[in-house]
Amino acid sequence: MSGQSIYQFKARANHSAPVIGGSLYLWGGDQPDLPEVHDSPQKRKLTSTVETFSFSSARWSSHLTRGTPPLGVNGYSCTTFRSNIYYYAGWCGHDNCFYNSLNVLNTLTMSWTQLHPNDESRMKKASVGMLSMEFEGTDYLFMVGGLGTTPAVKHPQFQYDQLKDRRVLTNEQLLYNLSNGQFTIPSVTGQCCLPTSEFTINKISQNKGILFGGAVTNDGLATTTNKVYIFNVTHNTIHWESLKKGSISGEGLWPKERYNHASAIINGDSTSPALVVIGGLGNKNQLMNECLLFDDITTGQFSCKKIPLPESVTGRYFHSLTAVTMSPHCVWLVIVGGCEELLWKDVGGGVEKPMHTFITDTNRLTMIYELIYIEAADKFHDNETVKSEKLEEVLKVQAQLQEKQIITG
Repeated sequence: MSGQSIYQFKARANHSAPVIGGSLYLWGGDQPDLPEVHDSPQKRKLTSTVETFSFSSARWSSHLTRGTPPLGVNGYSCTTFRSNIYYYAGWCGHDNCFYNSLNVLNTLTMSWTQLHPNDESRMKKASVGMLSMEFEGTDYLFMVGGLGTTPAVKHPQFQYDQLKDRRVLTNEQLLYNLSNGQFTIPSVTGQCCLPTSEFTINKISQNKGILFGGAVTNDGLATTTNKVYIFNVTHNTIHWESLKKGSISGEGLWPKERYNHASAIINGDSTSPALVVIGGLGNKNQLMNECLLFDDITTGQFSCKKIPLPESVTGRYFHSLTAVTMSPHCVWLVIVGGCEELLWKDVGGGVEKPMHTFITDTNRLTMIYELIYIEAADKFHDNETVKSEKLEEVLKVQAQLQEKQIITG
């Protein structure tokens, strides 16, 4: 990047933006100039580039990578382990071309390595959930769900629901051992998640996670859900618990159905882990202009409350949300890209194609909200003393007083 110019970050959607060290990393995703073809020089040029956002400089920069990047550029699943970013599955961007390859980006060398090729042993799909987990001293990648094509191999413990457009929703689950490079098909106990895609999944602890929302099947059509699941992972078993209405307290709120939303786990010295959910689309493809906070998710005493954030933040879908701990009492919520409107276009033959409107306003492309935990007896806003405060109370005030908006244009 030239010292005389500032790199211009452009519209992006259906991506992930994980953090390693002091930077956010963004690869792939849908973009206005991405060709809707299987492969081309222009597509390779875009997929061979990784953009990073430095928290110290508040600037984006672009980096060329080495090796061969994946072609599943849309709706891939992504997670980090040490200095590596793992990418699994994804949609190619044309027709029903889905992938199930597993690739890793080494952020120290900015080089790609394929760990497992695209093959027929597992379902090819996009909108999968993936987390890095650890148990009994071994590190794993856990994959669940997704939308794709009819698999050559169906595993009997999972469901494969076909939609009227012949695509398939699944709750298929996989474990990938990072030590020996082997996939295994785990057993499932409890109240397993339905075949779902376009949900969010987050890690609560080393072997425990939470799954929320997404798209499920109803009479051959995709419909939204507001299901909340907690799961525990061991070396060969995934145990699921479906939270029922009434098990989440707080303001009498039960979250509404949504998909293509974004979520992140907040960890702080003053609080137990909490889940923040922003945006998405509802059951009529309307924007879900809200921010939700699920608190006490490690204790089983769940609560859910709305946090007032402006529509410039919440009015989006296909975006990424990353929580970054800046200090023991300060967390940044980083919201990147997304779309702001979904329309359906008749392309003939009774077929409708979704048309997504990218967010292009530079004031909205990259936004950061700073959340500060205030200890009891500390002074805060107009010399008010905060006592026995909850995370959601801090968020409500900080959303109004401590906004940090990063303009990259």
